[in-house]
Amino acid sequence: MTTVLNARFSDLFHHFQLSSMDEFSPAHVEQYLSGQILKEHSDRQRQSFLNFYGSITFNLNKWVGSKFTAEKQEELAQYVLPILPFDNRDFSVREKAITTAKNKRKEDTSAVTPLLPEIRAEGHLRWNQVRRLREAFRSTVAKVRAERIALPIEFNYDETEYAGERWYFQLVDLKGLGSYQGRRRTYREFNDEDIVLEFIRAEKLDDGSVGDGPWFLDLLRMRLLGNWATDYISDEHKKNCIDYLNQWGYDIKEGGEIPSPFLPRNKGLLLFLLHVCLQNSP
Repeated sequence: MTTVLNARFSDLFHHFQLSSMDEFSPAHVEQYLSGQILKEHSDRQRQSFLNFYGSITFNLNKWVGSKFTAEKQEELAQYVLPILPFDNRDFSVREKAITTAKNKRKEDTSAVTPLLPEIRAEGHLRWNQVRRLREAFRSTVAKVRAERIALPIEFNYDETEYAGERWYFQLVDLKGLGSYQGRRRTYREFNDEDIVLEFIRAEKLDDGSVGDGPWFLDLLRMRLLGNWATDYISDEHKKNCIDYLNQWGYDIKEGGEIPSPFLPRNKGLLLFLLHVCLQNSP
């Protein structure tokens, strides 16, 4: 709220060449809200300024009125924003902002509506692949614990829906990985967070040739999961990542900020707390 107000006040002061709040008047705000000045601003910007201005002045005056004497309130009045003699009902900016937002949403959804069946089908396919991988992972972990099998252990399962491939993985105990130097491997009690799932290879069921593997392998190879940093990778790697993101519609933002589309706010949303890595991954 204060960020928006500061930005708009800066615009108004610059446009009207004001040097202090003593020179500021509601007339300046009226010209801004009616669209007479700063025509490059959107209706939503004007509406937000009016809403935030009204909220700030209302709450600040309420707080001053409840905390200080009448004499002190009069003394502090010079530091409080002047009350505007109008509200958003006196301007069409609110209705225009709402209408513009509705039309923008309609345009955006209209563009993608014909593709929704394909998007939905692809989403279900990818979800089911991750779900089956998770089930195979859990089943293997349960077997290892029940039979006290020493890790690492390799396993595979058939992904017959669409892919028609057999996927090979290895269950690795990271904490126990270096404890078997020069001696026979034995079973070690482990926590779920101690193990990772390593993808080894994929082969087609019909002819045994090399398969494509899970749909998310490119995300792992390029290390795009999470808030991927660009300061430690080569220029070639960075370019490949950006090209890949552009291919899927993720554009570089203004100012050169690179998007992180695979950074979930909820822990485990993408990987279900399941750590997957690639064999021989650098």
